[in-house]
This record gives sequence, C-alpha cells and structure tokens, in this order.
Amino acid sequence: MTKERVRKTWTPRKHQAVSSLAAGILGFICLQFAPELAIVLGIIGINCAMLAKKLGETGNIRLSGLVMSIFSLVLGIMSLLFVALAVVLYYLLL
Repeated sequence: MTKERVRKTWTPRKHQAVSSLAAGILGFICLQFAPELAIVLGIIGINCAMLAKKLGETGNIRLSGLVMSIFSLVLGIMSLLFVALAVVLYYLLL
C-alpha cells in the first residue's frame, strides 16, 4: 500500500474512532488496579466517539469504542462506590 492510499483511508474521523476504542479498552483493563483511571479513560473515550460521530464516522469501530468507554465509566464508578461502602462499613463495625 502506498503512502498516498494510506493517507486517504485514515481520516481524522477514523483517528477519533480508533482512539475512542483504545481508550475504552484501556479503561476496561485499568478497572483491575485503578478505577479512577478507568473513569477518566471512559470519559475521554466517550468524548472521542462523539467527536467522531460529529465528523461523520458511522462505522463499527466508533460504536464499539463508545460501548467500551461507557462500560469502563460505569464499572469504574461502581467499583469506587463499592470500595467507599466497604470502608464505611469497616469503620462502622469496629
């Protein structure tokens, strides 16, 4: 594939869709050790997916990035709430 053809296929909207997917996947991985980072990456991924939609991207990469980012955001918030609840219950039961 020539450089000219690669430049034509990779548009800014495609870059935004791929970065949304990457942020969603990284956020999902970060749930194990840093839920705060998963929340931040989820927000970034949702913003990138919305920007890709605004630029005209309608492919499955954008949609899967949006779904993964929403999952990482929601699960990150749930895990932080679970940890906060566990800490509160620990100190109440002492």
